[in-house]
Amino acid sequence: MIQRATASVDSQYTQLPADFLQVRDIRLNTDPVQNLELITAEQQNQERQRLGNTSGKPRYFTIVGETFEVFPTPDAAYTCELAYYQKIPDFFSADADTNWLLTKATDIYLYGSLVYSAPYLKDDSRTVVWQTLYTDILNSLGTEEEKSRYSGTTPRMRHRSFG
Repeated sequence: MIQRATASVDSQYTQLPADFLQVRDIRLNTDPVQNLELITAEQQNQERQRLGNTSGKPRYFTIVGETFEVFPTPDAAYTCELAYYQKIPDFFSADADTNWLLTKATDIYLYGSLVYSAPYLKDDSRTVVWQTLYTDILNSLGTEEEKSRYSGTTPRMRHRSFG
């Protein structure tokens, strides 16, 4: 589900990819590379009120609708790399007959269909079986993602400071 995209960040708002679901991280490809820190829209508004609508190298971002907003407002064009979770692509279109989920976990479609078909087929007793199998596959995908995200490193807490 994780995709990467690059964009030129030269204004306060930058369009997110059409298949964007959730952000993983955003970094400026500067020397050195700088990760932008996710803050809430309220925190970003507080920073703008406190410091004014200053310009400079962005340090923070927040998601606003179908865009991400950076603070401070860029003083130049910066190349940005966005790692994000992609929406599950539709494979019923003319240009695709599969997607990553169908390739990786075919059974999720099978058991998901069976969960929803059981009541129509008046086979309510099997719904629990199908739901359990569906949930197991869904959980295993989540566990796999967590392992890949943190393998080889020890998670550590970071202190967030503003200013």
